[in-house]
Amino acid sequence: MNHQELDVLATISRMTNAFNQGELETVMAQYETQAAVAFEPNQWIHCRKTISECFKEALAIKPTFTYPDKHKVIIAGDIATHTANWVMNAILPCGEVIQESGLSVATLRKQDNGNWLIVIDNPHADK
Repeated sequence: MNHQELDVLATISRMTNAFNQGELETVMAQYETQAAVAFEPNQWIHCRKTISECFKEALAIKPTFTYPDKHKVIIAGDIATHTANWVMNAILPCGEVIQESGLSVATLRKQDNGNWLIVIDNPHADK
């Protein structure tokens, strides 16, 4: 991967690591203010406050995300697409262990300061 592709991957890694650690503020810092996230297949949320609330709810089950395959990054100017398969393990409040998997496709935009932030996040791209 080239330098810019690694920068895009760094944003994804910061978000994933923060999510795995339950650090909501760091998760949210990886998203543009006007981001859209699909917490359920084909159900987009555009309100930053609601996105934050959904992440907070998701963090309650202490999920851990991993990417078993390679990350794919495509960049065109100041827009990038990150694609990767993911696996999530979590523990429900009742103690039941669950595992889910899917395909994540995220669109990122390079900011004026050179950082990449997520604009569109679809962790259910395969559904």
